[in-house]
Amino acid sequence: MTTTRNASLATGLVAAVALAACGGSTTPAPSAAASSAGPLASLPAASAAASPGAGGSSASGASVFGSAADRLDTLTSYRFTVNIDSTSATRTQKVVMSGTVVNTPTRSYALEMDSSGEKTSVVVIGGDAWVKLGAAPWQQLSETTAQAFITGLAALRPEKLFATAFGTNGDKFTSAGDDNRNGVASVHYKGSDALSAVFGGLFGVQATYASDAWIAKDGGYLVASEIRTTGSAASASGSYASIVNITNVNDPANRVDRPA
Repeated sequence: MTTTRNASLATGLVAAVALAACGGSTTPAPSAAASSAGPLASLPAASAAASPGAGGSSASGASVFGSAADRLDTLTSYRFTVNIDSTSATRTQKVVMSGTVVNTPTRSYALEMDSSGEKTSVVVIGGDAWVKLGAAPWQQLSETTAQAFITGLAALRPEKLFATAFGTNGDKFTSAGDDNRNGVASVHYKGSDALSAVFGGLFGVQATYASDAWIAKDGGYLVASEIRTTGSAASASGSYASIVNITNVNDPANRVDRPA
């Protein structure tokens, strides 16, 4: 595979991941840490001031949402799923993504994405990257292209796009109390109706939205998030739903293998 073809493939794949994860938005907002610190950036351990804290919770998400996705990098490893369903008068789109992230000892990432039947796979291990489109064989990117691809993917990883819809809107979320989500002691936050206008502009469906987020009490990292249209207005203009789950936190069985 030539360098030119590699670059074209990588660019197209990054764009596809971004569009799918943002529900069609062409201007995703990557997290500050991901864009400035490079691929699979690492952050220092979450401080008590930046997390909900054991035995209590922040009254709103303002102090914890901004760093919640990036604090996934403080974990040894985890798995994630992202499910997006979007409908309008002319289009129905279903995107299912799943993957594994290993932060130590070698930073590795695996993603499987099915966008309305079009399948894409990504594997990143250290500085090496491979991509697979549909039934085509795996292709390893050249060293130069792999570095550009990994850097771009770091800002567009679907499980870390929490910042796009939630990160700057934490003040519009109120604690709904402690909860256990995906086996993690968490604080459950519920979004206000004021977010409907924000989400309508972001996802292209003007409707009433309900939104929830779960942040780990120990570590302040994202555990889950949900956004969905509700009520009769949703069926009139279309519908949108996205569900993100972080599971198998620090599970020794988490691994990313080189493609065969």
